[in-house]
Amino acid sequence: MMLTCPRRKRAAPGPSWPLEGSRTGPYGGNLAARQRTALDSSHLPSPAALWRRLVLCLAAPLLLAACSSLPARMAPAPGEPQALIPASALGRIAAVSLPADQPSGFRLLPDGGQAFDTRMQLIDRAERSLDAQYYYIGHDDSGLAFLRALTQAAARGVRVRLLVDDLATDAIEPMLRHMEAQAGMEVRVFNPFCCGRTSVVGRFGSGAADLRRLNHRMHNKLLLADGALAVAGGRNMGDEYFARNMHSEFVDMDALMAGAIVPQLASVFARYWDSPPAWPLGQLPWDGKIGDSGEPAAPEPPSALDALGQTAPGLEFAAGRLTLTGGSAYAFADPPGKVLNKDLDHLHANSVTTQVRGAMWTARQEVVVSSPYLIPREMGMELIRGLAQQGVKMSILTNSMAANDSIFVHTGYARYRPEMLRHGVDLYELSPARSGRPTRSPMGMVPSMSIGRLHAKNLVIDRQTTFIGSMNLDPRSADKNTELGVLVDSPALAAQMLKVLDMNKRTGAYKLRLDAQGSIEWLATVDGKETVFTSEPETTPLMWLQNIFLSPLVPESLL
Repeated sequence: MMLTCPRRKRAAPGPSWPLEGSRTGPYGGNLAARQRTALDSSHLPSPAALWRRLVLCLAAPLLLAACSSLPARMAPAPGEPQALIPASALGRIAAVSLPADQPSGFRLLPDGGQAFDTRMQLIDRAERSLDAQYYYIGHDDSGLAFLRALTQAAARGVRVRLLVDDLATDAIEPMLRHMEAQAGMEVRVFNPFCCGRTSVVGRFGSGAADLRRLNHRMHNKLLLADGALAVAGGRNMGDEYFARNMHSEFVDMDALMAGAIVPQLASVFARYWDSPPAWPLGQLPWDGKIGDSGEPAAPEPPSALDALGQTAPGLEFAAGRLTLTGGSAYAFADPPGKVLNKDLDHLHANSVTTQVRGAMWTARQEVVVSSPYLIPREMGMELIRGLAQQGVKMSILTNSMAANDSIFVHTGYARYRPEMLRHGVDLYELSPARSGRPTRSPMGMVPSMSIGRLHAKNLVIDRQTTFIGSMNLDPRSADKNTELGVLVDSPALAAQMLKVLDMNKRTGAYKLRLDAQGSIEWLATVDGKETVFTSEPETTPLMWLQNIFLSPLVPESLL
């Protein structure tokens, strides 16, 4: 007796297009084909016939679910890119705020409260159009407030389009379905699960036969308002990204953008919106509830000044003029078809990761990196060695073992630390305690500290070129997820980014070095005195056990 899944039609590949600015981008190039590891399919053992039948009977529901597939997709009408609307209030603010003789303007958003307020300002002030693209929207105060603000914008006549990756939409799907039914509101999910959509177990159970596709996700983060202003960078829509989570806080960065960069970002959004992996939510089966998710708590007022001394964005929007730093910029993104495993050589030759590595190869003096997940692999180590031979100084900030939310990723990174240090890399690891912030319990009775985790994905080359985006320096960003990035040519913006990164290193990170025997030491200034740690600081016995026994079982290609 044998139970087999019916043969399914393969999804059509997504469209391919030149990256913004040129066919391969300013730092593109051809890459040799590389083998990639996929999960080996398992098979049932073959004991006695009676035992085999019993096993098949017990497993039949799961196996049948695993055979499920997406319904036939009806291609929706193509969307139109946002056009700049000078007559709108945001269009006028963008026009008067753009620095003279500069094609684009930028305002870094290092403060979580100000970053959230900036998004709410754009949504509340939009008059014609809002396009939003996110990897994750939390079922929490920040995520629900964001979704509710978009719904209210549609109710007052704004055309709203929301594209969200489908990996973690199970909790918010009732509200997404409610939003989709509103006039002026369109919702699409990227690379969706076929069915069982009311629970995580149902989703992954129904998609068990399609895990190779489902392991590729849209990691982009982007918000566009009236074709005039945009926010892009590392932050998803959830409390931990905006200093609103009592237990955990991501040290993150994105930027408010105006000028010539905005149409480039709008073009990126349009291509994702119209791509085959982007499914209209209404075309996917649903047998759960539909409705609002309650009233989210109001956020605390943002800080009057951020780490760069910038005024709260709400005050600047109210005054009708933003403080922006000028520069020329180039926006680029992975093709959405990357998730369909088609034409991988072309995709890698034109990927965000390839573009960023190409930019790093142009360095002549200094490269400063912030990457929460850092697994350089041999290609990254070739870059580090090559830059060291050219006399280029490299400084890297990443998560410590205690700050990393994936012990497997930490193990993949840790094996490269000694060689990076031997090649002169200034290596820093974020401390979860020193980078957290004071918090209180909901009743305000128990003071504590949140856990700080690095989430900012940034790069500064020769104090001239700045990268702001969603890409980590790891295999997942390179091979599996789609990413979005912006390279900005502006010494002034580079200086601002370096100031923030330097503060994170000095006040919230350990500096690593090798001792005389070649073992790693962690240095930190505690109460004005330098303290040396000879083992991974701030770790627990459980972290150590996971690191020793579980992490070696996961190959680097799957991280």
